[in-house]
Order: sequence, then structure tokens, then C-alpha cells
Amino acid sequence: MPSRPEPEGGERVELEQLQPLASNTPAIPSPPLVEKLPIVLTVELGRTTLSVKELKTLRKGQIISLDKVIGETLGIFANGQRLAAGEVVAVAQDHYGVRVLSLVEEADQPNGTPL
Repeated sequence: MPSRPEPEGGERVELEQLQPLASNTPAIPSPPLVEKLPIVLTVELGRTTLSVKELKTLRKGQIISLDKVIGETLGIFANGQRLAAGEVVAVAQDHYGVRVLSLVEEADQPNGTPL
């Protein structure tokens, strides 16, 4: 392997050879650890496109029209991947919730990305 020049002000460090994992060692953390990983759930009400000029003139109280109509299903995303479709519901006097209407099949994900 050709040697690389040392960066200015740095010293070369030799690392130990990595040892392969035993065949009975799991490659990923145990399920309880994996199950505790945080997933960001996002519900998309709608989208629109604004020009920079329109964005600069945005003011408090202004209404932004979205591409969805009232009653249309909303996209539910887990870490940016579409997970399901749902509808807005009231879950408390001053809170919204989302009722899941359908789940997206793995085959429907872009590039077959698993959920």
C-alpha cells in the first residue's frame, strides 16, 4: 500500500488490526436497545411552493394555501419515510391527533426501502 504524506502538524498513528466478530455475535444491538431508538414521526398537512420574493413578503396573519383540500388524507412519515395515510382528529379539547387510515406497503416505498 503506498504511504500517504503526513499532514502538517500531525503524527501518524498506527491502529491495531481489527478482529472479526465471532459468528455468534450479533451484528446489531440487541432488540431491546434497537426498540429504544427514537423515531421522528411527522404528519404532513400539505405543501406549496413560494418564490423568494413571496417568502420575503410573508407577514403575520397571512394565509398560505396548501395543495390538499379539507378532508383529504395526510401523509404520515417515520424519519422521513412515508409510513401511512391518516386523517386529523381531535384527541383533547386543545390537541390534534391523527387516525391511521392505511399503512404503506414496503413495495410502495422508494427503492423498496423498508419501513
